[in-house]
Amino acid sequence: HHSVKIRVRPSIQTSPVNSLTVKEGEEARLYCRVLAGHPTPQLKWRKKGDIMPTGEEEIMGEDIIFESVTRKYEGTYECVTEDEYGFEPVTSEVQLHVEYAPVIEQEQTYIKTAAGEEIHVTCVVHAYPEPQVVWEKDGQIIGEHTNGFVINRSGDRHNLILLDVRKEFFGEYSCQASNNLGVASKSTQVSAYAEEAKIRKTPLNSSPWSLQIEWTANSETPITIFRVQFMANDSTDWSEVNAVASKLDDEDWYGKADLLNLQPSTLYMVKVSSLNTEGYSQFSDAQHFTTPEKG
Repeated sequence: HHSVKIRVRPSIQTSPVNSLTVKEGEEARLYCRVLAGHPTPQLKWRKKGDIMPTGEEEIMGEDIIFESVTRKYEGTYECVTEDEYGFEPVTSEVQLHVEYAPVIEQEQTYIKTAAGEEIHVTCVVHAYPEPQVVWEKDGQIIGEHTNGFVINRSGDRHNLILLDVRKEFFGEYSCQASNNLGVASKSTQVSAYAEEAKIRKTPLNSSPWSLQIEWTANSETPITIFRVQFMANDSTDWSEVNAVASKLDDEDWYGKADLLNLQPSTLYMVKVSSLNTEGYSQFSDAQHFTTPEKG
């Protein structure tokens, strides 16, 4: 007599069945088993809507082991039957969740205003599990109903809106996000002063007794005067010159200055402050220049 081979549509199951949660840096193992099916189908894994975090389109075999996961491993993984016998592929899905401490990106790190606008400070917070997010001004917590502020969020974007831009709103604003794996915070200064000037590293001209330097600064209201301070590295007294500001574009201003009566082959520190309608800004970080030696 002869035997009849019956083809049985495969059925498969993943382990874990629905989802797996691991901490960043830990190992993740996903298993897939054929529960029924004749002939026994081959199995492969793929990531839904993406390539595998390790770079492959798919990985053949029953199990995948990720040695040390990061948050890009998060997502839905599918175990799929590979069948030569004309059955439609069968798939089974498992969700991989990766727990990690908050990471914050701040959209405006330095915001200036001409009085009368709103200011939006936005923190994009990535974290799992869901973080708690708190806003502070100069170290004091801003409550949901603090006058002059609106706090809202859309997905992972957390917004603090300052409805009025008066002196009392200027200060340092920070968002702090925490979950059971850690805490992160980012802060930003809100003020109407000009931003710190950026001094060009190479002088326009230099001689043993003089340097001509240039810089730019950003300000929403016009910069009228720059104040330039300079001194030799081994000295204790700053010399000062003023320079006129000229406009580059919307909010960028340019200045240059001649520093005279210098000493040859000497290291000088130079810093710049900008005057706008708000007053003089903080001096920039000192930039260093060395005069050439006598010819």
